[in-house]
Amino acid sequence: MPLSKGQLASFAAEHDTKSLFNTSPRHLAGPGDGRHVTHGLAAAGWTLVSDPLNPLMVLRSDDVDRRLILDGTSHLYYWSLQNHTGGDEPHWYASFSYRTPVEIVAAVTDTLVTPPTEGAEDPDAWHTIRQAGWPVTSARQAHSPDGLCQISRLDDDMLANPWYIEVRDYQHEHAPHWWRTVFHGNTPGRLVHAFAAALTDSAPLLRSQFSDGVHHQAVQEPSRRNGQQLVEAHTSRLDVLRGQVRAARRRARAAARPTTSPPSRTASPATPAHR
Repeated sequence: MPLSKGQLASFAAEHDTKSLFNTSPRHLAGPGDGRHVTHGLAAAGWTLVSDPLNPLMVLRSDDVDRRLILDGTSHLYYWSLQNHTGGDEPHWYASFSYRTPVEIVAAVTDTLVTPPTEGAEDPDAWHTIRQAGWPVTSARQAHSPDGLCQISRLDDDMLANPWYIEVRDYQHEHAPHWWRTVFHGNTPGRLVHAFAAALTDSAPLLRSQFSDGVHHQAVQEPSRRNGQQLVEAHTSRLDVLRGQVRAARRRARAAARPTTSPPSRTASPATPAHR
C-alpha cells in the first residue's frame, strides 16, 4: 500500500506549524501521532485489508501472514501485532494500549519489517535495560528511575513466559494503569529488544504542549526543532525503511535463485599438423 502524496501532505499540514516540546521521560509522553506506525508499515509494503470507514483498521504484510490491528474503540488493545506465519516460526502477538508512545511501537514494527542479518543472535533486552540505568532485580523485573514503569518477564507457561510492561499513574501497586504492553513469550527477541531500547532511551520525544495523553508528571521544555523538521525526519525515515525492505527482498530473491553450473566443455582431440 504505497503512501499517496495526499496522505503525506495531510501529515505535513498538521505538523508543519506546530510548536514542539521535548517531553520526558518517554513512558509519560503520551501516544503521539499513530501515523508514525502506519506510515512506516505502508512504506514497507503492508496493505490495508479492512473497511477504511471502520474504526477497526487492519494492515497485513504482503509476504507472510502478519497483521497490525488498530482498534480505535479499545484503549487497552489499541494496537495489536499478530504473527500467523506457521512453519518454523511459532505464533506470537503483542498488544499496546492507547497511551503507549507511537515512537516505541514503531521501533517494534520497523524492526519487524527489516529482516535481521542471517545468523545474527537476538540482542539481550535485559542488558540494554541495565545499560540505561534502570535497576533490574533477580526476579526478572526492572523499574524506571521514577518508579512509574515496570518491565517484567512473567512465569506463565500458557503464554511462553510473556513480557509485561506497565506504566501506572502514580507509585502504588494498585494505582490505575497509564498504559501497558504485553509480548507473548514467542515474540522474537529482537522485537522485544527494540521496544526496550526505545522505551529506556533518555532522549525526549517531541510533543505539542497540550498533546493528548501527556502525563502530568512529564517534563516539557521548548524544543529547538520545529514542525517542519519533524515532517522532514518522518519522510526520511520512510525512505530509509522503503530502501531497507527492497534491499532485503532483492537479497532473498537472489538467495532463492537456483545456481546453474556452466556446461562442461569436452576437449577436442588435437588435429595432426599438416606437412
